[in-house]
Amino acid sequence: MNFPQKTFFSKRMKKKALYTNTSSLELQILNKKCRDMTSKLLQAEQEIASQALLIMEYQELFKAIDSDLVSITDGLPAGILKQVKRIRHKIKIITEQDDSKNFKTFYKLVHPQFFTRLSINFPCLSTNELKHCAFIKINLSNKEIAQLLNIETKSVNMAHYRLRKKLNVSSNVKLLDVLKNF
Repeated sequence: MNFPQKTFFSKRMKKKALYTNTSSLELQILNKKCRDMTSKLLQAEQEIASQALLIMEYQELFKAIDSDLVSITDGLPAGILKQVKRIRHKIKIITEQDDSKNFKTFYKLVHPQFFTRLSINFPCLSTNELKHCAFIKINLSNKEIAQLLNIETKSVNMAHYRLRKKLNVSSNVKLLDVLKNF
């Protein structure tokens, strides 16, 4: 090989090495970004779950206060009894308030396309079923879902059974695994 060819091939090899190193560096950067995004997503999902659990705790607290108010109303004068009834009514409004709008708004910040994709693929899903799907995706237990929705665990199980039928998911496949794809 003569000198001009040798320098040509040498330059070519250097360019190739430089390109390979650059590609490797870009790949490392992309992998780091992917890990960071995954970590942020996991953190946001945990935040959603903690917000949902906080709502449950508030509901339980209000129910306990209402129960205490019921137990102390015996023998109270009419004026105070009327005030207690107003307080109990306010507690009932708070505990029965539908926090699904707040939850859905917060959930959309973390998973912006979740409800849209699910609705497009399964237009027959009701609002309540979409809510169940969101709770399942953040890995809440049936008991936690029941407390959040103020329903029995048995009702959650039945809702999940109906959800399986609508999503065409067999009983040996976890709903969580299916919903992770949305």
